[in-house]
Amino acid sequence: MKVPFKRLLLALMLLMAAPALLIAQENKPNKTQKKADQKKEANIEKQKKGEIKGRKRHMALQTKEVRKRMKKHSRYVKSQQLNRKRGFFYRLFHGNEH
Repeated sequence: MKVPFKRLLLALMLLMAAPALLIAQENKPNKTQKKADQKKEANIEKQKKGEIKGRKRHMALQTKEVRKRMKKHSRYVKSQQLNRKRGFFYRLFHGNEH
């Protein structure tokens, strides 16, 4: 009987302390922070576009036979990944989900 009471008391104490901790963490970003975030996002988008452009150029440089071989290999890899056994920790924490 004592163990559940202690757990209940601990849970109530944590619930009472949680709002105070959350309020202390609220911070409104200032103008310089917003500007830096926008610049970061623009840079990330620019990198993604460059990566896509590079992939397209790489494929354009290949011969038709090589492109077919690459496509066949990517399909093979995809099918192998679908049938593989998941790692121990993944199975432990996610159960039988895929």
